[in-house]
Amino acid sequence: MLQRAFAPLMPLALLCGLHSQAAANPFDAAEGILPHRATYSYSLEQQKSDPGYLDAAGEMVTRWSDDCDGWTVEQTSRLLIERTGGIAIDFGWSMESWESKDGLQFRYFLAQSQEGHVTSRVQGRATLDAIGEGGEVEIRGDGESFTVELLPGTIFPTWHSLDVIDSLQQGRQPLWHVLFDGADDENVLSGVSTFHIEERAATDDEVERFPALDGQRLHRMAFAFFPMQQDAAEPEHEMELSLAVNGVVTEFVFDFGEFAVRASLEELEPLKRAEC
Repeated sequence: MLQRAFAPLMPLALLCGLHSQAAANPFDAAEGILPHRATYSYSLEQQKSDPGYLDAAGEMVTRWSDDCDGWTVEQTSRLLIERTGGIAIDFGWSMESWESKDGLQFRYFLAQSQEGHVTSRVQGRATLDAIGEGGEVEIRGDGESFTVELLPGTIFPTWHSLDVIDSLQQGRQPLWHVLFDGADDENVLSGVSTFHIEERAATDDEVERFPALDGQRLHRMAFAFFPMQQDAAEPEHEMELSLAVNGVVTEFVFDFGEFAVRASLEELEPLKRAEC
């Protein structure tokens, strides 16, 4: 799953050459998805981090499953960052979501924590009138609720993932999407630009450790997230990953600005496909 870890004017430089329309029906990509549970370990990406950041630890666990009518995605994570002077960053999150296979409904529950203690809980229910059209999302958290209009062209995270995979198969790179994924209740919508960097075959070692990668090619992808509520010339954050077209990600690199973190695949468990 390609979800990120934690003023609607896109910079003109990015508009050039980007495909802005999501695939109408990325169902061919959906048929090739491997339902799975994946565990990743965190480490500091030294080349992209300021010297004051010394180390990173923790893990992320994701689960992507098929329940016939929709896709269920679960993610839990805890990340610890060591800095000079003994200052540590300790934050985590857990998210459960369900998205209908027609891409028109999305429900989620998000909890964020610091030092192992939950600091916020948010849940939301979003709907689109049709693919390519707008909709709305009702967000509830901290004793209040509010409704936000979703712009025409907004898509949800699994549809986004499937369209990225479909674009690799159809040669539709680079891409531009308006995404609602529930990850940020301040900047509700994100503009996401996607670029293909390189492609390679899974190595013998990767196939031996993770047999589901046998015969797969891995695509190095770059994602930049722009807050749609602001006139932002620079992305809010960036992410790179290595993706197989069966939906398995072998590594992420999350760039938070002052530091970057690598999440490396440690365990991969294929899940039974739903009998629909």
